[in-house]
Amino acid sequence: MSKELENLRKKINEIDFEFLQKLAERFLLISRIAECKVKNNFPIFSEKREKEILKTRKILAKKLKLNELMVKKIFKLILKESRSKQKGDY
Repeated sequence: MSKELENLRKKINEIDFEFLQKLAERFLLISRIAECKVKNNFPIFSEKREKEILKTRKILAKKLKLNELMVKKIFKLILKESRSKQKGDY
């Protein structure tokens, strides 16, 4: 394998690690959000909030020259898992 390819793959591995760290951090915050919702008697699901998230992430994807549909799919999955985690925690 070429040294260049090896270095590029190493950089991808580092980015993936950082991405997963941030995702784990996001899910820790989701647990805290669930606590807050339970404490204040708010519903787990907020259609308005999810629409806002998808809209803003689509705008950001466009600015970053990412495939908007891919970003939408990723965040729909994240939001689904977030709801599931919140329901499971409380």
